[in-house]
Amino acid sequence: MKKYLLGLLLLLVSVALMAQPKQVDDLISEGMRLHDQGAFKAAIDKYEAALKISPTHPKANYEMALSHFSVGSYDVSIRYSNMTLRSPSPYRKGAYLVKGSALDNLGRTQEAIEVYEEGIRQFPSYYLLHYNLGLSCFNGNLLRQAEQAVISAIKANPNHPSSHLLMAYIMRDQQKRAQAVMPLYYFLMLEPRSSRAAQAYDLLRTLMREGVNQEFPKQVNINLNVEEVGADFRAIEVALALIEASNGLDENVRKSEAVKFSESTVSFFEVLGEKRGAKATGFWWHVYGDFFAGMAKAGYARTFAYYVSQSRFQSEIDIWLEDHAQELQDLVKWVEKYE
Repeated sequence: MKKYLLGLLLLLVSVALMAQPKQVDDLISEGMRLHDQGAFKAAIDKYEAALKISPTHPKANYEMALSHFSVGSYDVSIRYSNMTLRSPSPYRKGAYLVKGSALDNLGRTQEAIEVYEEGIRQFPSYYLLHYNLGLSCFNGNLLRQAEQAVISAIKANPNHPSSHLLMAYIMRDQQKRAQAVMPLYYFLMLEPRSSRAAQAYDLLRTLMREGVNQEFPKQVNINLNVEEVGADFRAIEVALALIEASNGLDENVRKSEAVKFSESTVSFFEVLGEKRGAKATGFWWHVYGDFFAGMAKAGYARTFAYYVSQSRFQSEIDIWLEDHAQELQDLVKWVEKYE
């Protein structure tokens, strides 16, 4: 009888232990559903129930960190991120991101940078760690470090729109106008119709007009500071100003903004090809300069300009793109084949 009771007890314990993982998974799934609906506090309740059953569960700790981050409980978010990081799991990459972001939001930027650097040592090819490192460096006004971090992010994932947008702000703050304009074009290619796209387009036009002042109908003044600009881009900076100044000529003043932007884009991309020095290599030419110069050479720069203007002149652009559907298809094919 004792052996029978012992066997029955062991069986019941085994069944209970087998039921626990499913119960935990169900609680986590329900919490994630609530989180996605914006019910963060209700999600936290589900994760707390899961952690009472399995206190070291990496997914439950990670999701808890994420929900606490979403409600602004950054110190708590950091604690649960640390719990996630204590054991190997697929959630460690995300935990580095959440912890670093929480530290940055608390104003502890240097600590955030150190967290991202530690994460990159563990996951060197994960683009979001490089991107977040760049963002923290940018927030801390460490512009050169930010630039290098975002270069790594773009190399790891060239199709991440936010990396190109952040790069534009970094280069703008370094007073490198042409190198700010190029990633804005790239961002608008990837994300042409969002609310961010409208802001990016406005920044692009502001940068293109920078240093160009028309005080009188036939007098345009150009005032540029190219001291911070590398040798590869000084001539391009000057050419960009001249291109924008030409929009003040009598034959251009009555053209629509969309038409003037398309013509300026074609000219700028052509200049990138013409002014490219023999020694001009590396990231800026591989990712941006040669890409846009090649686009102009292939005859697609005008179509590209209209495509990236969708956020600001939607009705006019929609009509143009509909009338030039084949050109748009050809542009898409060219971009897909570009190496």
